[in-house]
Amino acid sequence: MYKLDTMKTTPFYPIVLETIQNTQNPVEKKLLTEFINTMTRETPKLSIKNFIEQNKNLENYKIEINQYWQMHDKEREKVIYYYLKNIQIRFRM
Repeated sequence: MYKLDTMKTTPFYPIVLETIQNTQNPVEKKLLTEFINTMTRETPKLSIKNFIEQNKNLENYKIEINQYWQMHDKEREKVIYYYLKNIQIRFRM
């Protein structure tokens, strides 16, 4: 990952959001939502098999996906601004 990247600014975040948006599987939707909400160093240690087992009876899972897209856009703008600002500083020197 890049130095300033957060989960919301990585190149993978839109792919995860699109998958959440398009999947019909409520367990997959919940798993990916929790993944993007709680991304820490401990996240990869979680057992997907256990998660699926715990949520196998989940019939419906609603998420307001537009909020996540808006957060992504705002964070991306900050990173773009930061890089553009630093490029201008380097060219002035």
